[in-house]
Amino acid sequence: MLVAGLLSAPALGGAQTAHSSSLAPAQVESLVLLGRVWGFVKYHHPRVTSGGLDWDAELRGVIPRVLSAPTTGAARDTIDAWLARVGDPPPCTRCATEPVDPPLRADIDWIRDERALGAELSARLQRIHFHRATAEDQRYVHNTRGAGNADFSDESTYADDALPPADLRLLAVFRLWNALEYWFPYRHLMAADRVALLHEFVPLVWAASDVASYRTVVVRLATHARDTHVTVIPTTGYPPPGELSIPVQVRWVEGRFVVGGYTREREGTESGLRPGDVLLAVDGAPVDSLARVWTPYFAASNDAALHRKLGAALTRGARARGAILVERDGRRMTVDVDRVATTPGGPPVRPWHDRSGDTFQRLTDDVAYVKLSTIAIGDVEGYVRDAATARVLVIDIRGYPSAFVVFALGNLLAEGSPEFVKFTVGNMSNPGSFRWTAPGRLRGTGSFHGRLVILVDEATQSAAEYTAMAFRVAPGAIVVGSTTAGADGNVSILPLPGGLRVMFTGLGVYYPDGRPTQQIGIVPDLVVLPTIRGLRDGRDEVLEAGVSQALGRPFRIP
Repeated sequence: MLVAGLLSAPALGGAQTAHSSSLAPAQVESLVLLGRVWGFVKYHHPRVTSGGLDWDAELRGVIPRVLSAPTTGAARDTIDAWLARVGDPPPCTRCATEPVDPPLRADIDWIRDERALGAELSARLQRIHFHRATAEDQRYVHNTRGAGNADFSDESTYADDALPPADLRLLAVFRLWNALEYWFPYRHLMAADRVALLHEFVPLVWAASDVASYRTVVVRLATHARDTHVTVIPTTGYPPPGELSIPVQVRWVEGRFVVGGYTREREGTESGLRPGDVLLAVDGAPVDSLARVWTPYFAASNDAALHRKLGAALTRGARARGAILVERDGRRMTVDVDRVATTPGGPPVRPWHDRSGDTFQRLTDDVAYVKLSTIAIGDVEGYVRDAATARVLVIDIRGYPSAFVVFALGNLLAEGSPEFVKFTVGNMSNPGSFRWTAPGRLRGTGSFHGRLVILVDEATQSAAEYTAMAFRVAPGAIVVGSTTAGADGNVSILPLPGGLRVMFTGLGVYYPDGRPTQQIGIVPDLVVLPTIRGLRDGRDEVLEAGVSQALGRPFRIP
């Protein structure tokens, strides 16, 4: 049962109700403390974790009182009085215990800081922590069955208003910040001073006066996770505005944004842009300036993923016709290009960097090729049989797998029972702490006896990275290409007021020996980067280099 509003204080009715659109520094300081306390209690106090209190309503009720406090000290006392009304937790019957040597500990030492909190509030928070119960699920979060990443599907969406009132906008920042603080397995890879984010974004979200500015605040806060998985839906908070797109792939090659290929073959060919064209300006705006301005809006685990996202943004816009200044063969020219709608049901789109054509291809008598972006599980055994006489099998993961073939294909490639991964999952009894799972294994049959070449690049993300980890344990396998997106692990989805949803990595992924993958990605055995000349000539330099390495002699695709 949910009991709303212990203090019976009215919630704010809009951005300008009861308070101005700007906050005084002392009010910001007080709200930052409130946000941290509210999140800590949300995930630790038995009355909240069991569903006995509507914790959103409690926040909305206490916000006006905190804002009205004449000093930060008075605001702190207001927060303590509010929690006194909530009550201390009863003595636990199955008390939680601190984990021994977890991969990531909870960062809650701040509750013992009497200088910042005052003796009374600090003691109250420590009692709540001490009497937390052993839990498998909580009211506002639980581990998904099977994978174990955080599931926030029971959170209220408050989707009636695209621009929520001020208190709900504040709730959005608090909910997102605390979700990352307690349930993001890579919290330790964020900036060291995460509290500074609250100081920055509390006044920004309070002052947001329209839907666009509100969504922009959420987007920019989410980017601080430094996680390529992070996406805010709907994506209208990202630059540039518009749902049309130039039908080309834009890649970061030799330190420049370059046309790498076409997302739609016919429209791309007709656009007048060619692979190898270096983008200099879009509709009169230099691409370097656009990238610099847009970078704070795109969450990325590493530079490779950031440039991939920026390159995709450069193709978007609202105008049906775009003027693209390019450099081609040392000459500058402007190409007028039609942007096309990216609606479902339209022509097929190829956002990846693998080969066009059939899923399985026999490149030569010695070389078989299979790409995962169009693979079906039912075809896997047939592909391995067809490749049996080849000396080299190329597995192209420069894109997202269309089916989960980690075990269906991985077991045919591996021998024995090699471990290839282990995970960290959130600890419901110790929010903010994570625990190891048992390592994942393949059950190999060794059905392919040649050399395995695994191709990866910046388009290799999440399940694609996980797949590469599994396949590289095959005997003689080599990973060829460049830095991957560095965002592995199942995604958690957090609802926010205004009908927003924020996606972020919810499961930590590591090699069996504990080496990380987040931000680092899958490190190739042989680093090969495409070149502008290679793109212009239509060569797949990554594939050719990998096969050359495996054969021990130069190889060019016929």
